[in-house]
Amino acid sequence: MKMFRSSPYVTVQVICFTLLAQVCQLLAMLLPLKVILMMGSDGIPSFFPSFMQTMERTSLVIGLSFGAVLLYLAYLGMATAADRTAAIGAASLNRRNQKLALFPNQEDFTREIYARVARSSAGLIFTLLALTGIGIVYPHLAATAALFLLLAGVVATYLNSRFEPFRQWLSSHYAPLIGNLAAACLFVCLGVAIYDYLNGTFPPFLFAVISILLTRQYLTKLQASLIEMFRLVGQRAKLDSLVFFSVPFAGQGKRISEKDILDPETLETWLPDFLGSATGRETRILGTQWVQLGSPMALLFECRTRDAAGDGYYYVKIYPRSNRHLAEHERMLAREPGALELMPELVGNMRMGDDECLLFSALGTSGVPNDQFSRLHQQMLKTTARFKPSSGLARAYSRSKVRMIERIDEDLCGLLRLAATSAEERQQVNDFQRRLPSLRNEVDNLPLWLFSPDLNGNTLRIGPQGNPLCLHWPRWSIEPLGAGLPIALLPELETVLELDSGHRPDLKGASPIHIRLAAYLFRLDRLCGRNRYRDGLRLLPFILSPEYAANDVPSSVMTSDY
Repeated sequence: MKMFRSSPYVTVQVICFTLLAQVCQLLAMLLPLKVILMMGSDGIPSFFPSFMQTMERTSLVIGLSFGAVLLYLAYLGMATAADRTAAIGAASLNRRNQKLALFPNQEDFTREIYARVARSSAGLIFTLLALTGIGIVYPHLAATAALFLLLAGVVATYLNSRFEPFRQWLSSHYAPLIGNLAAACLFVCLGVAIYDYLNGTFPPFLFAVISILLTRQYLTKLQASLIEMFRLVGQRAKLDSLVFFSVPFAGQGKRISEKDILDPETLETWLPDFLGSATGRETRILGTQWVQLGSPMALLFECRTRDAAGDGYYYVKIYPRSNRHLAEHERMLAREPGALELMPELVGNMRMGDDECLLFSALGTSGVPNDQFSRLHQQMLKTTARFKPSSGLARAYSRSKVRMIERIDEDLCGLLRLAATSAEERQQVNDFQRRLPSLRNEVDNLPLWLFSPDLNGNTLRIGPQGNPLCLHWPRWSIEPLGAGLPIALLPELETVLELDSGHRPDLKGASPIHIRLAAYLFRLDRLCGRNRYRDGLRLLPFILSPEYAANDVPSSVMTSDY
């Protein structure tokens, strides 16, 4: 309603243009049907209106054909007018709300919202008009459809207000539900028409055909309108901030609430069942404690339990709907042989509403003291170097993700050249571009290793055997050995990666110079991905001559900011 109050005349115009466009489109689709019926008969069918009976058959066919074309052109004109008027209304609303830019593409979003409101409103008006028209010529059919739609709406509203599982299911399955109800309503109407035909209460044939076709059309429009309304509800944060002056924009999407998740009453509704299905034993919760991940991607908490086997200790990680793909990415790594050297054991997973939950064993794990972090961090790097990704995992990753070495291409060289401010820097870019194929080949021949940008003080833990483990692997990648290695550790990379330890035979032949090159190229990719091309230019001398000591690299390009 705020849109109507903000620009009433413009909003009404948008709805009228959209409604007229829908009517013109419907008539443009119906007229060819009349032409086909005439072409399939010897004369003008008796069920055609009386004023058509006196016309010559050929002239009528040509006239109806041209009429269909003209109506379709009218539909295009009305649709264009609706789009342009919606743009005017959106601009008016943006001017009147007296706010700063709230989110990207705000003007396009407002224009699209105007169009959606117009489409949904026009669809509802079209449905009411169609039901009224059908009610005049075929009241039994109109009454059946109206009763079905009313009953479906009442039942859905009741279930949504009383049952939380149905409400959660409806939030992500509203489109197929509305489509199935529309199809069911159409079949019920067809059944009523057949019943009337068999009982001799069928209206004139042309009116019956048009009523059934119109029923299909308004059900399609109603289905689209309801889906648009649900989608508008999903954009409520943006909508409220646009149309209500006193409502600020607090971000789009539902944020994971630590308070709600760790609330005892909330936990009792799902956590015992989750733990029981994962462990196969009835489980009682003794306590929970939030764990700081330092990442907005997921929420993590510890859970102490008791069951028939004794006391248990678990990590429960919850990914919101927008990050569920990261949960699957982490779960794929957890299923790998040897993954227990990198992360706690994955016990199970489940879907909780729109969120994805992962359950890890926390038995024997403990936090990392500050004075031991550096040592354990380097030990974790040694562990990741010893972990050899399976051929299946490496193949799946290469088919799904773009590797670092593939992102460094001619286009990147062009951007670096634009950032160069001296002849020396431009020459370095030219040398880099000329040598790029050989540099890529040298790095591509290195063994593969696992890299995670989420290895830090928040995610590192001490495992049951005193070995370090990382709690968070949503962004792991498989890159050439050395990619992602902190540049500060490059002077001692042979010790850090244990190249000669024999844990991985394929590491023995790896050249430290090429490993250092992979680290530099990875850092260059990260810097340029953040538009830090000037810092990237400072790395080029070390990329072109990777045997230089890493401690000569400028500190501004050494900081990890993944």
